[in-house]
Amino acid sequence: RPEDDKRRGIEDNEGSLKMGQYYLVFPKFPLPCDYVRIVLRHDLTEVAYWICDEWAEDPVEVMGAIIGALCEGVRGTRR
Repeated sequence: RPEDDKRRGIEDNEGSLKMGQYYLVFPKFPLPCDYVRIVLRHDLTEVAYWICDEWAEDPVEVMGAIIGALCEGVRGTRR
């Protein structure tokens, strides 16, 4: 996603799970879960984003990227 299109924070219509130094952010039910974002906990900067088209196209790679980012960190975001 382009740098100038990145979002900050967590919106009222989004749910989140704390995962180490990140939040995994997604649309709240009953909205369709058509994207997930990874947001830094300390300043709420979005550092990764996947849309449903990407995981429909290559679910194994996208799930690996999401889990890897949450477990190992997103390159360039370690404090």
